[in-house]
Amino acid sequence: MRCQEKTGRSMKVVTAAEMREIDRKTIAECGISGIVLMERAGLAVTGRIKELFGRKNVIVVSGKGNNGGDGLVIARNLHNEGWEAGVVITSKPGDFKGDALSQYKTAVA
Repeated sequence: MRCQEKTGRSMKVVTAAEMREIDRKTIAECGISGIVLMERAGLAVTGRIKELFGRKNVIVVSGKGNNGGDGLVIARNLHNEGWEAGVVITSKPGDFKGDALSQYKTAVA
């Protein structure tokens, strides 16, 4: 696995299991923590949302897993930039674990 940013290339569609493995390898081989990976993913998606949609009201639907944690990062970033950003959480707060739990705690603080 190469640990560098690639730009200008088309994206590959992967399954959830493949994405978990990509995340695991990135964390293990590139020395990037899971929480930093989540923050970077959230920032990238936030930027893309702003490019595509301008300033609007958004609702982010988040589950208890790491994708849900990514969604919480996105909502927080948009909110911090002045957007009306709401969050619908599809699980109980006690179901969050790991990095997603950290993002949940940040969101409700």
